[in-house]
Amino acid sequence: MGVFFPRLVDFGFARKFGVEAIWLQAVPFALAHIGKPEIETLSTIFGGFAFGWLAWRTKSFIYPLLLHWFVSSFTIIVAAGLPG
Repeated sequence: MGVFFPRLVDFGFARKFGVEAIWLQAVPFALAHIGKPEIETLSTIFGGFAFGWLAWRTKSFIYPLLLHWFVSSFTIIVAAGLPG
């Protein structure tokens, strides 16, 4: 499901709830991260909002998808100690 589900929720709810759909899609985005490290899980409600806002502004889920991929990859690289 990953990043695709919130984008579908965002655009599906947008017709009925308008800009409030950004917050509505942030909740399942955060729930999808339960089981990850605590700081990551807690930060996802704001990250979900940011990704939702980006999807809303660009009318596409591609940009949040690419941003999520970049952040995830960067986090894995740093956690593995590869950049230094």
